[in-house]
Amino acid sequence: MTFPAEKSDCQSGKARLLGKLKDYNKLLAPEGPEGGAVNVTHGMDLKRIISLDNQVLLLDTYLSLTWIDNQLVWDPDDFDGLELIRIPSEKLWQPDIMLENNADQFNGLHSGDINMVITYDGMVFYTPPVKTASFCKVNYKNLKQGDVITCTLTFLSWTYDGDALNLMNLDDVISTGNLDKDFNTHWKFVTSNVKRDIQYDPCCVEPYVKIKYIIKLRYVP
Repeated sequence: MTFPAEKSDCQSGKARLLGKLKDYNKLLAPEGPEGGAVNVTHGMDLKRIISLDNQVLLLDTYLSLTWIDNQLVWDPDDFDGLELIRIPSEKLWQPDIMLENNADQFNGLHSGDINMVITYDGMVFYTPPVKTASFCKVNYKNLKQGDVITCTLTFLSWTYDGDALNLMNLDDVISTGNLDKDFNTHWKFVTSNVKRDIQYDPCCVEPYVKIKYIIKLRYVP
């Protein structure tokens, strides 16, 4: 992900912008067009397949999220041409995205020491490093060389329905451009696809949106 370069002469503009943002309220969730749902895109960059043991798939990933926060809009002309700023994620609102089929303690994506990048139009870019542990059913007793198994990681907002937070997949596949293919000697990446599911519970009229990352792995003894 590439951002515009910061201008070296923007320090005074940055200081004034940070002063403007001191009244930012991270308890106010952003709204989408005409007060509708905020659109949040969600993507995954697979770095390493750590292990697949005891029905648990452990992956090393970067998760990429973007959304627009209207509290973070400014005119660059008013701030010495400043077009982007970096702010620690703990200071800003962020979506409560969770791994539904989590196999370990998962506290969401909150990383206080990871910066978010914000551009002048209110677009927020958040790419936290995340180790995921998800349940994945494997018949180890009958597992043989060359077998391909399928695992799914399902992400959703923990408290927002689809009328408040519209979760969308960034890509149709998991990004593997930076995958360390030799890290795991027994499980090799084959292919992936990403699916967006919309569900309705019998109790409610609101939609509930999930993003499913489906990954196929080949066993090599």
